[in-house]
Amino acid sequence: MEEDHAARTFTIWLETPEQKMRAYEAFQAGRADIDVPPVEDFPLCPEEESEEMSELSTTLGFRSVRAGRRWRGEMVTLRQVITEAAEQLEASSA
Repeated sequence: MEEDHAARTFTIWLETPEQKMRAYEAFQAGRADIDVPPVEDFPLCPEEESEEMSELSTTLGFRSVRAGRRWRGEMVTLRQVITEAAEQLEASSA
């Protein structure tokens, strides 16, 4: 039943930006609790990275925050950590 619904959801023609946004938000809401695995195959392309390795540093920083919070018993996902950081950044720049 759920597979049938999912198939119909993604085969519907979306014409307006509002329809597309609603479909995107519904898709993301369904993925909100999905987290990265405890051990992940981490792709690294040093030739595409800056000299300061800023992208790698940011990525590992988010994972470090997630690991620390999980160590203290808070079952937080990487998505939640990134969302909270973005919200804090937005609030501080407003």
